[in-house]
Amino acid sequence: MRVSLLRSAVCWLMVTVTPAYLIAEDTGAMLHGKGPVLLNGNPLPTNSSAIFPGDSIQTQPESAADITVSGASVIVLPGSTVKYEGNAIELEQGAVSVASSVGISTHTTGVIVTPHSSGWAEFDIAIVKGEVDIAARKGEMTVQCGNDTLTLPEGQEAVRDASGKCRRRKAAAIIPAGENPLLNRYVLIGGGIIGWVTVLCLFLCSTGGGQPASPSTP
Repeated sequence: MRVSLLRSAVCWLMVTVTPAYLIAEDTGAMLHGKGPVLLNGNPLPTNSSAIFPGDSIQTQPESAADITVSGASVIVLPGSTVKYEGNAIELEQGAVSVASSVGISTHTTGVIVTPHSSGWAEFDIAIVKGEVDIAARKGEMTVQCGNDTLTLPEGQEAVRDASGKCRRRKAAAIIPAGENPLLNRYVLIGGGIIGWVTVLCLFLCSTGGGQPASPSTP
């Protein structure tokens, strides 16, 4: 009788624990916050937490967050809302800076941005006054706007205007090495935030310039 009860207890334990364990192994994603960050509408506990597909992350005007997963890192800038989807990020408002060696894509209203290859890629997306700005900082990107697709070379920007059309910016918008003009524009025009640079630098310094400490490819 005792053996039967023990067996039942172990079975129920496996039923309740195994699914969560498998999900954690499948995602392996962690969220780190600097300042007040909301996870699914609740304050982020101890400034860090494991996250799973479908989770919503919201930063405040004075805070930022970093989503890290094997081979990728996503910085969520102040005043932004995103949804983590496992192999993709949905940007609902604000701006994100993505660094990835696993081809993680980011999408927002009418726009999907995906790195061309499995090599290391870095890109930024910001929603500013009804437009979506995209900057390819490292590697080439595919930008899909509805039924239209354009290729965005490294160091250049594109914009989806209020009419829903995507176009490359003029050659003068080529990104100088080490700068983030797209995010500067978001902060000055859309976010109105002064202190985000310090927060961003803290994340970049802790991850070696945005690249995870142990990407999936050497």
